[in-house]
Amino acid sequence: MIDEIEARRRLLKERYVERDINMDLVRTVRHGDIDRLFPDLFSDDIPKSVVANLVDVAARDLAEVMAPLPNLACASGNMRSDAERARAAKKNKIGYHYWEKSQLERQMFEFADSYNSFGFGVFAAEPDMECCGPRIRVESPIGFYYSLDRWGKVVETVKETCAPAQTLAALYPEHRGSILSLGKGKRQREGNSWLTIVRYADRDKTVVYLPECNNTVLATATNPCSRPPVVVIERFDLGMTPRGQFDDVIYVQLARSIMAMYQLAAADKSVNAPIAMPDDVTEVNIGPDAVLRTQNPGQVQRVRLDVPRDSWMLSEQLDKESKTGARYPDARTGGVKGSIITGRGVEAMLGTFDSQIKTFQVLAKQALEDITSICFEMDAKLWPNKRKTINGTMSGKSFEIQYVPARDIGDNYQTSVTYGFAAGMTPSQAIVTLLQLRGDKLIQRDTFRRALPFDVDPDEEQRGLDVEDLEEGLKQGFLAYMQGIGPMVQGGGDVSALLAQASLAISMRQKGRPLHEAITQAFTPPEPPEPEPPQAPPDAATSTPEAGPGGGLEGIRPNGLPQGVAPGQAGMGPGGMPSILSLISGMKNGRANTEAAVMRKLPVGP
Repeated sequence: MIDEIEARRRLLKERYVERDINMDLVRTVRHGDIDRLFPDLFSDDIPKSVVANLVDVAARDLAEVMAPLPNLACASGNMRSDAERARAAKKNKIGYHYWEKSQLERQMFEFADSYNSFGFGVFAAEPDMECCGPRIRVESPIGFYYSLDRWGKVVETVKETCAPAQTLAALYPEHRGSILSLGKGKRQREGNSWLTIVRYADRDKTVVYLPECNNTVLATATNPCSRPPVVVIERFDLGMTPRGQFDDVIYVQLARSIMAMYQLAAADKSVNAPIAMPDDVTEVNIGPDAVLRTQNPGQVQRVRLDVPRDSWMLSEQLDKESKTGARYPDARTGGVKGSIITGRGVEAMLGTFDSQIKTFQVLAKQALEDITSICFEMDAKLWPNKRKTINGTMSGKSFEIQYVPARDIGDNYQTSVTYGFAAGMTPSQAIVTLLQLRGDKLIQRDTFRRALPFDVDPDEEQRGLDVEDLEEGLKQGFLAYMQGIGPMVQGGGDVSALLAQASLAISMRQKGRPLHEAITQAFTPPEPPEPEPPQAPPDAATSTPEAGPGGGLEGIRPNGLPQGVAPGQAGMGPGGMPSILSLISGMKNGRANTEAAVMRKLPVGP
């Protein structure tokens, strides 16, 4: 198996020979060592380039503009129920935790720089066994070889690094003999000699071995994911291998440096040119206050060594060609010529720069989605039932949650990354564009917030705005209620209750209580007093006439009502029957007519 892997490595390395040469050139020039590539073109007086390193300046500027991370938006189901939205929000936090622990925000500068300088960028996912979680690492393109399928997915990768033999022998003591031995019957390898370390990865496994030590295998691990844990994006090109943005600028940079040295030499010769004098000068004094005695002073001058104007024009042409080849506009360096530049003119000059950013964001979006998806899968398969507590900052808000990969991630590893439609714009341009779209009601407030050029939590912001509006309405209603004190005083009404409520609300706010709690407390009615417990009726056997109405009278209860009569029926007929007077009034002519008469008579004496 290891022999087949070594054969694949050699085949991949032969395929990328031209790419490796260009990468070495770009890397050397960016380090400012162009004199090492062309030592015959430099002298001892000027051993280094005397012009600005445009390749390094443009590469760093592009990387700094491209590096900001996009927004992560995970989905769960149809996103219609609260449970699905809550699960998606938790997956977002888990994904952001992967990014933060991997320090991906810092690594994105290296990723964008690799994409521009070498034509491709590499993300690799690795398990962190100490923290029990996946980590994302930006792989250096130096010594990295890979093959892709027709869909652009990674099939296999090879990474070559170097280390001293003595260091490897200390790290892998079980292979010390193979590392330090040069073969049977030969002396041992020196400890400071460098050895090539190869890490081969495909869908099934990862193997680390030493090709210079008879393919000694140092480590082997099974891939827990269903795909290689590596994502590669390439800068689109017509060739079979990617090319960096500055491959064609290297020799232009060299020509600029040579022309600058020629101009310096010409200026030096012009300043130090010999002095021409007439024949009557017999003594020549040297120095700033030197005196020359001659009858023809007009003939005393330095010999003119004019520099051709074409050389200066060629320098400007080379500068322009280098920026054109690097797709780096003059506006980025403040080299715009003109006293008045319109906004549309600056936008046109930065057009190529903006298009590069948008192209990179399209490719980086897919790469970040794939590598985050690999992290979800790795987490769910290596630590499925481990409860983890994570914290971090997402959309400007801190969070701390607990999650179990098997439950909260499950088998849905898909992610979504978006830079927003305002990507590539300056913050002021983005905000103005969003305000115009929102003013014409072409987008929602939620879309506006998600496209802002700074981090906000759209849901949290909306909740905060709702609370502010409700509190403002509550305060306005309370103030309107308090405005009724004046009319009540003029009408002679009692305003003590209103003043007490206002005083209580003010006191609660001074103590730091929220506005809604203060107003609620002010309008809460006092609790009613507790009723007195009922007193037990006195015993009939021991009742006395002084015990109460009817006390001591037979057939009369202590409350003065006759016994056997229901409450409310005292003075009525048995069972509440109507009186004779009521019956007569109801039967007369079938109409409810009540008639009563009072007759008074005096007794007749005997």
